[in-house]
Amino acid sequence: MAVIESANNYIYKEVFGTIGLVLWSIQLFPQVYDNYRYKLSDGLCNSTLLLWIFANLLQGVYTLQSQLAIPLVIQPHSFGALSIICFVQNYHYSRYIHIEK
Repeated sequence: MAVIESANNYIYKEVFGTIGLVLWSIQLFPQVYDNYRYKLSDGLCNSTLLLWIFANLLQGVYTLQSQLAIPLVIQPHSFGALSIICFVQNYHYSRYIHIEK
């Protein structure tokens, strides 16, 4: 009975862990889409985005070296890529608005 319960717990951990990693990885996608759609990036802080980029760079190297599960390796890279896109959009759209004025 204990073996069955631990197998079920393992499955639950893997399923919910993977769902959480996927959601965490794509959480910036709506921001990227809205920035592109409205050509605005109001409310985005460059220093926060730079911290996320730096942290995900370090975490990405760590996950590659540690040979962790695939979702754990993909998560920092996808979140870091979306952070870079948001940073570039923020720079581009804030610069574009200042030139227009």
